[in-house]
Formats: sequence, C-alpha cells, structure tokens
Amino acid sequence: MAIDPVRKVWLVCPASHAPDVPEQVAAIGLMHVAEVPLGHDGRPDAIASLSADTRDIESHIRRLTETLDVLGEFAKTSRDFLANLIPTPVETTREELDAALETIDIDALHQKAKALAARRAEAQTALEKARERLATIAAFRTVDVTVPSQASMRWTQATLWLVPAKQAVRVLDGGLAPDGATLQQLGLVGSKALVASVALRDDADNVSARLRGMGFEAVPGPDQPVTLVAYVKAIEAQRDQAEKTLAETLAELAETSKLRHQAELVLGHWEEKLATARALDKMITTGRAAVLTGYVRVREFDPFAAALAERLPQVSMVAQEPSTDDDVPVSLTNKPVFRPAQFLVEMFGLPGYFKFDPSAYLMVSFVLFFGICLGDVIYGLVVLGMTLPLVKKYRAYPGLRNFFTLLAVCGVSSSLFGVLTGTWAADIWKPDYLGEGNVFAALVTALQVADPLDKPLIALGIALTLGVLNQFWGIVMRMKGCWLQGDKLGALFDGGLWFLMLPGLVMLIAWFFAAPPKPGWLLTTGAALAIAGSVGLAVTQGRGEKSLVGKIAVGIVSLYGIVGSYGAVTFIGDTLSYSRLLALGLTTAIVGMAVNIICGMLGGIPFIGIVLFILIAVFGHFFNLLISGLGAFIHSARLIFVEFFGRFYEPGAQRFAPLGATSGRIRVVD
Repeated sequence: MAIDPVRKVWLVCPASHAPDVPEQVAAIGLMHVAEVPLGHDGRPDAIASLSADTRDIESHIRRLTETLDVLGEFAKTSRDFLANLIPTPVETTREELDAALETIDIDALHQKAKALAARRAEAQTALEKARERLATIAAFRTVDVTVPSQASMRWTQATLWLVPAKQAVRVLDGGLAPDGATLQQLGLVGSKALVASVALRDDADNVSARLRGMGFEAVPGPDQPVTLVAYVKAIEAQRDQAEKTLAETLAELAETSKLRHQAELVLGHWEEKLATARALDKMITTGRAAVLTGYVRVREFDPFAAALAERLPQVSMVAQEPSTDDDVPVSLTNKPVFRPAQFLVEMFGLPGYFKFDPSAYLMVSFVLFFGICLGDVIYGLVVLGMTLPLVKKYRAYPGLRNFFTLLAVCGVSSSLFGVLTGTWAADIWKPDYLGEGNVFAALVTALQVADPLDKPLIALGIALTLGVLNQFWGIVMRMKGCWLQGDKLGALFDGGLWFLMLPGLVMLIAWFFAAPPKPGWLLTTGAALAIAGSVGLAVTQGRGEKSLVGKIAVGIVSLYGIVGSYGAVTFIGDTLSYSRLLALGLTTAIVGMAVNIICGMLGGIPFIGIVLFILIAVFGHFFNLLISGLGAFIHSARLIFVEFFGRFYEPGAQRFAPLGATSGRIRVVD
C-alpha cells in the first residue's frame, strides 16, 4: 500500500558497445530509462551525446498509422471506445506478433489503403453529384426538348435554371430578362419550370447574378447538346456506376480491414523500436566510455542485475537511492481491497515519489459518496452484474480492471443504501404497482431505516456532516504528508492548528442554529477553540515572509483562505458542496418514481397494459440508471479531486515506464 521503492542505476560500458545497451535493456524490460544529469555547469566539452537514426522507423510508424486510420472505419471493436477512455493495450503473444511481422508488408498495405480511400472518396463525390443533378432535373425527363450544352462556346455561354413556374412567367412574359441574355422555357412540371439562358461570355457572370437575384437556381447541364431524356438517363447511368464502384470499394476495404489487428501489432512493435532507439539519445559518451541511467524497482532489482550480467557482461552497474533532486518515476502497488481507488489517483495524476499514495485513504469516501448518490438496490445490482464480467474480461489490463472493480464495489454500496432507504427501482415495490399485500413490500418495509424524502433536512444534515468529516480527513492527510517529508512544523502549524479553529467554527455555527434553550457550553467551547486556533494560525501562516508586517498580514489573511494552507471560508464552501449528495440521491429516487407513475397509468390498459408496463419500466429505469450513475461517478470524483485532494495532494510525477515493456499499444503476454 505504497509507492513502489526504486533504485537509481548507472550503466557504464565501452563506447563501442553503446548501441547494444538500449536494445538489451529493452529486452529485459525492467528499467525506466532517464536523461543523464550533467549538473549545473552544463556539459563539458569532453562529453557528447549519442544519437540514433530513426528515420526509417518513423516512416514505418507514419505509414502504419495512416493505414490504420483508413482500416479503422471498417473494423471497429468494443475496444475502440475503451481505448480512448482508458489506456488499453492489445494483448498478444510473441508467436502472433512474429506472424504479423511476417504477414504485413507495410509499403504494399499502405499504398493499397490509400488507393482504396481515394477511390471511395471519388465514388462518393460522383454519387453525390449525380444524385444532386437528378434531384433537380429528373422530374423533367418526359419533356421532349434538346438541352443546350453548358460548356462555354467561343462567344456565348448557356446555363440551365430551375425556377418557380409563376416567377418564370413573370420574367419571360414581363420582359424582365437581364440585358444581354436570351431566356427560353424548356419544360414545366408542377410548380417548377426548367429555363435555359444564353449570354455572351463577357456578360455571363452578370447575367447569372441577376437571375439568382430573381430566384433562379442553377442546374448542372450537359457538356454537349442532348435531349432531356438522354441527359437524365446519362446521369442515372453515372449514379449507378458510382454506386457500383462505391460498393465494390467498400467491400474491398472491409476485406482489407481484416488485417487491422495484425497491422496494429506491427505498429506497436515499431513504436517499441522507436522508444528503444531514442533511448540511445539519452546516453552520453566520453569517447571511450558511455553512460546510461534510469530506475529499477527494488523488488525487480536482483532479476534485472542477473539478466544484465548475462546479456551485457561488458557493462558495469552502479546503484544508489534516488535523491529529492531527481525526477523519479512512480508506480503504485496497493492491496487488492484498495487497488480500485488507484484508478482515481492515476486519472488525477500520480503523486511525487517522496510523498505518499492516497489510494487507500479515498477508497471508502468515494464508494460511500457514490452509494448515496445512486442509492437504489436494483440499480446497484445492475451495475454489479454489468461490471463483474468486465472485471474478468479485462483482468490483464490494470487500468480497466481497477475501473470496473471500482464500479462493482460502488454497485454494492448503492444497493446497501437502497436497502436502508427503501429504494428498489424507486418505489416499484408499493401496492400501487405490485398489488396489495405483496411480500416484496413487507420485506422492503422491514429493512428500511429512513426515507430521505420524508425528512430531507435530516438527510441534508448527514450529507454536511460527511462533508465536515471528509474535510478534516483531508487535513489529516496534509499533516501526514508534511510529517513524511520531515516538515514537522508544517504538520503542526498548517494542519494541527486548523483542528482547533475549524471544530470551534462548527460549534459556533451549530450554536447559532440550535433551538432554544441554546447550550452555553457549546458557545464557550466553540469560541475558545476558534480563538485559540485563529491566533495560532495568524502567528504561524506567514512564517515564510521576511518582514514582521508581512508575517502578520499573511497570517491574518490566511484565516479567510486567500493565502495559506486552508481557510475558514474555503471550509464552509467546500462543506456546502457535499449537499450535492442529498440532491443527487433524491433526484435518482424522484425520477424513478416518475417512471413508475407512468408505468402504473399504462398498466391499467386492457390486454397490452402489462406489456407496456414492463417495457416502460425497463427502458425508463435503465435510462435513469445511466444518467444517475454518470452523475454519481462525476460528482463523487469531484468531491474527491476538489474538496479532498485540494487540501493536501499535489500530482505531477511521471509514470514508471520500463523500456521495452510499456508500449501503450500492445502487450506481449508470453
């Protein structure tokens, strides 16, 4: 239940063997490679960096990426969505990867994918163009008339126009044709007229603009004079050919997309090759010797040392403990009971190496908050039933496994709160829906402890109490963090003094809202604690300032919360934020009750009433589950990330990523 301890290692070898080191380190797959630090004086002239030519590798990656962009449209999987949400590598075996490397011809597949994509785009454009033409002119196919060519002749230009019949009569019979243009009505179908215009080429643009202003709509015309019937048939032939070409291209793309999985494996392979090649850039050399540095987890140090001695006997290794000046990568290892909360920590950002992992300290809070927000037995069981198979399916992927495990535990919490509040698909258990004297209603009533809808003020008080306790828990975490870093004064002044001031403030607020007769001890004790804490904070919060005036000013202002480690107003605002627990819990129940009322109204319809009741109940409650479950997760996470983490947590550490074993795209299991 901690941040994995690591050792910083230095690998030194003859400069002639330097290119082999990253490749062998990647094959071992236990070392996080880092830049070699050169101190504050910069790099001496005798020290140079090594570099690798990665142009061919980058070219492979670029072409494979472009290929997968095309093929991905035709071979989407359920992993696509999850991969965008949570890093989800493709699991493969060494045998399958070798087969993919042998099967996939990167250049040929890339060229084929690009050609198919271009052919598809061309066919789609031709099809859209043909359909657009038919939509405007097909109605006139029975008109026996020759359509003039739209191609510009030497002196004149002809254009086809679609225009409302009344407007065509007004323009043609009223002599409103633009100067320099000759108009002729070719056909009339319904309320639309097909009109041809001929104008000198020099006047064509002006004539077109005038006609558009009169409500004329330009229609694509033929390149050569042809009858209207023949023109429509030619367009239909173009449409049919475009549809055929598009269907053939899509079929070929679908067939080619079967190679997507193998292409993705090959891409992952070359991405690992690129990372390995770039590791050479992190090495330095003196001309005779080369140095590579990085980090190895303590539990893997002995296997790493043994493998290194076997693979690279010419390399010497020096190990040491990391210092606070190092940018130490972080990996987390938690006990199974707390491991699901690790997903939240990693989503927010990893803690610094010399700090502590808060996963165990937020697990109970998050599950509790989620359960209150969703708070329904049936909904919780559905969440549990949906997530348990996914936990098993993605057990090899820590991120997804932790996410679905966390949801499964939250489903249990929701069901427990549903039992306590008598919420089973809202109030589906009531006699109004299941009939008088049903056993289910008796069971729910026997297990129910309280109904938040009947006593919302008590429920609000419980939510705010949870807020106060969680705020205090965050202050405890701040004290823990300061203590672990050796800042004992910070633990006392920036944490301990708030445990005097804030409880006193809570007592004063409680006394103010208490019903008469108000207990005098509450006022006296609260005032004493608040004053003692305020004085202590005012004296200590400005201790970093140089001048006495600055110390006093910062100390006083810190009580408000503008500067310093916390603040009274911040505490009140953050505590009130926990009222959302009540709001979301009531919303889940109320929306579910609305669904049940609709079901009850439809259930009385003869013959089909029971069918409608079931359909509306299933659809309505599932929709409520999705919306309320999403809200429960988001707002519970917000209470953790803002109101809890804001008290003590500072993320930003880089993830521990061993060279050769951390491709985000593939995971070789053997």
